[in-house]
Amino acid sequence: MAVTVAARNIAADAVGAAVSHQSLHTNDGGADGLSGELTGGAYAKQVPSYSTGAATGIDDLTAAVVFDAGGTVQTVTHLGFWGSAGSVWLGSVALTVSKQMSGTDTLTITSAPITA
Repeated sequence: MAVTVAARNIAADAVGAAVSHQSLHTNDGGADGLSGELTGGAYAKQVPSYSTGAATGIDDLTAAVVFDAGGTVQTVTHLGFWGSAGSVWLGSVALTVSKQMSGTDTLTITSAPITA
């Protein structure tokens, strides 16, 4: 069966609706998302907002997501996706450019597309 754009839009919207939190990692997060997640300092998982009208099978953020740095110098390489109020690991995506963070640094994510 060939998948239509309409079906891909439904899939992207469903996954976007399932993403309740995002996280920052120094690696791909592993099988459960616990590997390499930033810790300490002001760092915390953040709540993203995804659009509900995917077009061409792609759903993206409707507002920027801002993360504070962890407690030590850490190089962020991946953005993690969580469901069920941040308790179910959905996976991660590599950042286009890694960022070394410490102290009062912030990282702003303006686009994190979900493609079906």
